[in-house]
Amino acid sequence: MDEGPILIVEDDPDNAALTVLALEEAGLTNKIILASDGVQALELLLAPLVPLLPCLVLLDIAMPRMDGWETLRRIRADRRTAPLRVIIVTSSKRAANSARLRGMGADGYLHKSLPFATFSADLRQTVLPLMQKEAA
Repeated sequence: MDEGPILIVEDDPDNAALTVLALEEAGLTNKIILASDGVQALELLLAPLVPLLPCLVLLDIAMPRMDGWETLRRIRADRRTAPLRVIIVTSSKRAANSARLRGMGADGYLHKSLPFATFSADLRQTVLPLMQKEAA
């Protein structure tokens, strides 16, 4: 598995904490970096002296200042961040969002399911194959 950090871009602290817990339950021991919105995420990713880009970005869609749509667009538009693996994490169940996100270059789509056990299982199913594929 890739040992780079995982960037969670999520404006709700409770959702961020649940995502961290789900990653831990999946057996991932990567360092976790938190950003509260797209602006902060891009500041972290595009800083002149970024020591190590994340191996994975878990990106919420509905956030203040800059939403996930624009954040994803900017990640894909910059040569340094374009190769990053980005999984969209959202409460929306609309299939149109999934198709649009894949068209924009998202590597996956994860629904913020309740109960937590469902979200955790979905995260494992979405994230682990992606992490293993890159490490191979």
